[in-house]
Amino acid sequence: MGDRSAIPALITAVGDNNPWMQLASGWALLKFGEIQGLPVVGRLVQHPEPLIQREALSQLRGYGDQGFPYLVPYYAARLDSTNDNDRNNAIIRLGKFGSASLDVVPKLRALLVSNKKDSPGYAATILGEIARDTAIAWQNGNLSEDQRQQAISEFTQVLSIMQAPNARFNREPIDRVRTGLATLRGVQF
Repeated sequence: MGDRSAIPALITAVGDNNPWMQLASGWALLKFGEIQGLPVVGRLVQHPEPLIQREALSQLRGYGDQGFPYLVPYYAARLDSTNDNDRNNAIIRLGKFGSASLDVVPKLRALLVSNKKDSPGYAATILGEIARDTAIAWQNGNLSEDQRQQAISEFTQVLSIMQAPNARFNREPIDRVRTGLATLRGVQF
């Protein structure tokens, strides 16, 4: 109903043992622009009940960048799925987190050379997006020097795989990785 006087009660309710109460309270707090429910909702992505997981994932997206520390590990774990749709959906989702997905690049790089259905192509596309977004983060001062060095190392390996003689990747993701690397290395075009 929009009554901010309910916030203290919602903060108490988010600590309830019932995951549905936690989700409802977290959602209400989020609608007020409050983030006290974030850690509780973040833990619910590991709940054994799939419906609770889905609701928590949906709610975490509403937290923007603050939800990334919970979302990235969730989708990174799905990269090992034997279900092609689950794995490929996780690849696509990881592309939404930009440089926050930098630690997942080794797993995505491994998928470039896998025989998993459609995963190499999806991984190439998303790696191109992550390289681009990481370079932008560096330009905007949102990346540490250690992260920059990590990105240079990771994307150098990615580019090597994508440009191998028998590799069959589209030009656009290769160009994004190449351009991202050049920016991270400080090379001007």
